[in-house]
Amino acid sequence: MSIEKSNVEKNSFPEELESIPGLEDNLSPEEAKLLTDMWEKLPFALQQRWSNQWLEKDTTKEEIFSDLERILSAREKKGDKVVRGYHVSRFDLPVGSYLHPDENGEVYYSENIKKLYGKPGGGFIYVVDGTSKDKLIDENLGWRKTKGKLLIVKKYPINEETQEQLGFAFGSCEYH
Repeated sequence: MSIEKSNVEKNSFPEELESIPGLEDNLSPEEAKLLTDMWEKLPFALQQRWSNQWLEKDTTKEEIFSDLERILSAREKKGDKVVRGYHVSRFDLPVGSYLHPDENGEVYYSENIKKLYGKPGGGFIYVVDGTSKDKLIDENLGWRKTKGKLLIVKKYPINEETQEQLGFAFGSCEYH
């Protein structure tokens, strides 16, 4: 399985925006970084909705920046902040589905791909959209838990190839 371009790799141009004709070519490096940083603050569902809308309207880069500033400002006023997280599981679930709470009513994830919550041993790393309202259970490791479901945005098999490309590692602590 080859690894697709991922926003896990910092400062890569957002995959969903690559399809907008000429956008990436018309951005300075600073604008591309700013756009990527703004894009990462949106949950996946909003990314999909807005990228499709911009593609259909033949939108200019100025309109895209304006829309993003307006959306992010409104989300900030409400206290909505996306926390891009990483969940590890041995189960093979499809992208676009949800991780549901376990028998204790919780789902755990890590904010840091270099300090994953869980144990090595195969399975998958799921990129999920968490929220700043999820409980931070270990500030040092960036581990969170939520009582809600989490949307699976991307997934990667846990193997040597993905470890080399993504640089993931498991957090070492007494939870193991």
